[in-house]
Amino acid sequence: YLIVTNQTTYELVRRRRIPYLRAIPERVHPFSKGICRNLHNFCCSLGLERIPTPQEIEEKSRPYTCSDLATCRCC
Repeated sequence: YLIVTNQTTYELVRRRRIPYLRAIPERVHPFSKGICRNLHNFCCSLGLERIPTPQEIEEKSRPYTCSDLATCRCC
């Protein structure tokens, strides 16, 4: 679950205590790039990732629509 959502154990367990995650809804994982990319990054990548901007986090917190699914916004 942690790999698929691109989270650390700390982020999962202490989400409400982490300042940069407090205002983000529980269902939103700001560092996730979709299941396939998360798995690829975990298995094949050596570098660190940048922190998403507030605009990117806001974009990810929007509910999905039919057009989002058609354009693969979900993954």
